[in-house]
Amino acid sequence: MLAVCLLTFVAALTTAAPAPEPPNGIRQCARSECPVYTDLEDYGLDMWKRRIEPGVWVRKVAPTCNRTTAIGLVYMDMHNYFRDNGINRTTPLMMEISENKAEPSFCPDKSKFFPCCDKTYALLFYIPAVSQATAPPPSKESGVELVHMEDPREFYGITFGGRPVTHNVTAKYKQLSEFLDDKGIPFEDDAFLVAMYDSSRRPLPHRNEILIPIKKPGGSHDGNDGFDYENDGQQNERQESQANSAVQWSPITIMKLFLLYPVIMFFQKW
Repeated sequence: MLAVCLLTFVAALTTAAPAPEPPNGIRQCARSECPVYTDLEDYGLDMWKRRIEPGVWVRKVAPTCNRTTAIGLVYMDMHNYFRDNGINRTTPLMMEISENKAEPSFCPDKSKFFPCCDKTYALLFYIPAVSQATAPPPSKESGVELVHMEDPREFYGITFGGRPVTHNVTAKYKQLSEFLDDKGIPFEDDAFLVAMYDSSRRPLPHRNEILIPIKKPGGSHDGNDGFDYENDGQQNERQESQANSAVQWSPITIMKLFLLYPVIMFFQKW
């Protein structure tokens, strides 16, 4: 009897504990911390309404009018901010795509040269909750900025698998926006976010999301995609300071792109 009891006790010790449920029901959030989400409505067909709770993010505008090269141009600066300050990386990687309403005064017309673009592209990473109070301000030279989202923001979204390449993003944005139009649901039509939860090297299935800001009652879109920037003028100042170097592809920029080509490919070149 004693032997049976001992065997039962040992078996109980060696039995693996059940894996915890991932936050928000998103399995990738069990691997790496995600922003705090609150699901508000499920429309079916992988479409939903979500609230993102207040938090702190890091952000950098890509000095390019080309979505394909945007990630490669800013990714390492943001990666270095996390690494140099001992901050754990989070999920997802977000790309903010918006109409360029902050066009500098020296741009007579929209062009293919930054910052005189039709659209702007910026990368966003969430700072883990434990590090938000102590996250130091990034250096001005890095072009990275802290973003304090003081109030919760709501988005309409759609989930999709595969790779977040341009035609997939365009198709899913179209599907979501047409659904909202058909239902008479107002939304901001000049900006959206693409959230990527998996690199190409992660096993399938992958998770990607399109998030469109909910239209604010009685007002127009404020141009910040639901995020409050510490200094709205700081972004314009950085854009203007980068303009001369962005107009011409300098040898340094070309070498940077060459060295970061694996990073661009890693995120599947939108």
